[in-house]
Amino acid sequence: MVKKHLDKSITKYIRITKHFLHCPKNCRNQFIQDMEHDIAQFLLENQDAKYSDVIHYFGTPAELAQIYLDNVPTEELALYKTKRNFFHSRSVIILFIVSTAIMIYLFLSLQKVRKINFI
Repeated sequence: MVKKHLDKSITKYIRITKHFLHCPKNCRNQFIQDMEHDIAQFLLENQDAKYSDVIHYFGTPAELAQIYLDNVPTEELALYKTKRNFFHSRSVIILFIVSTAIMIYLFLSLQKVRKINFI
């Protein structure tokens, strides 16, 4: 029972750590594999370990992610952030255009209905 609860906690810990990893996918995937292996190894070596022991040994998810990001080359992170910002900007522009087109279509459709009812 305790082990099952610990597994859920560890899964949540890994998921939260992934959230803080703002780096290219290949780097992120490699780090996650290493992190899962290290946590599994820690749990094997410390059978009676609790979630708080994992936090004490590895740090909070934000701390662990930051330690990893400090080791990723700055050029690689800068390129990733530039691409991500470009993608987000482009997505916002496309969303704006689509929503404007829908509003114009609905407005024109409403105008047609009014003209038909008036005649």
